Amino acid sequence: LDKYEEAVLSFDKAIELDPSHLSTLFNKGTALLILKRYRESIQILDLAIIIDPSDCDVHYSKGLAYAGLCHFSQAISCFDLA
Repeated sequence: LDKYEEAVLSFDKAIELDPSHLSTLFNKGTALLILKRYRESIQILDLAIIIDPSDCDVHYSKGLAYAGLCHFSQAISCFDLA
């Protein structure tokens, strides 16, 4: 898990340089999801959705984060969009 913590820090630096880079936001959201930092993951994935509301992978990952919080109705809504 240390590598994911390092990755989050690297993504933070990349986001500072380009806050609208979709893959960086998605990858940071995914790393936070793996670290079980679900609320933070959802916040970052929401930023990615603003950039590309049709990205299925982002909606799916957001659904997994909601499921991790046991917010199953929100998870299902995200999965429906994926």
